[in-house]
Amino acid sequence: GNTQKQKQKQQGQTQAARPALAENVIPPSYSYYTEVIATDRDFMRLAVLLLLTWGILLATVLHLAPAQSYQTLTDTESKCALVVTSILLFANISRIVPFVVRSKTDAFSGFVVSVCVIQLIAMITNALMLWLPCGTPVVIDPVTYQPVHLLRWVEWAPLAGAMVYLVEGIDNPHPIYGKQIALGMGLGFFVSTTAGVALPFIPW
Repeated sequence: GNTQKQKQKQQGQTQAARPALAENVIPPSYSYYTEVIATDRDFMRLAVLLLLTWGILLATVLHLAPAQSYQTLTDTESKCALVVTSILLFANISRIVPFVVRSKTDAFSGFVVSVCVIQLIAMITNALMLWLPCGTPVVIDPVTYQPVHLLRWVEWAPLAGAMVYLVEGIDNPHPIYGKQIALGMGLGFFVSTTAGVALPFIPW
């Protein structure tokens, strides 16, 4: 009777409210597939920007570092750098070769390319610290008085921002949160980590 009519009325009101709620949350022009494609394209741009940023930081540090700051790694540091370089080299070869052999060019999504670039930068940085003829720049932090390997911070600064952007960027297709949060957090990590490169050069 009345109870059943009330339930039907409440269900009708709920169903009527859902489209209105959906219209308030999701824009009418929103297309999930389109946003996924755009996000993947952003990840591809990130890979290019990552290489450029790392290259600029590397050139800047090598130019500004005092000549007397260049040192060779200790035996333990050399072994660690060699192990990391070898692991990253074989990891990337084992990941990329199957794609090339099977001609799966479409498998190289923006996310995959960005991850490969991140590992490539880490690998090259370790190799430079190991085999750079002039040594690697090491300065003493004027506050902590601890040695700072500048090439490490050159690597960490862009990679920190990129990895945070990739993790947060998985939610980029969300119509509300979108790219703003991912971009903001990625830039925040990049700027804060870049301080590790800049502070040793500032006189106190």
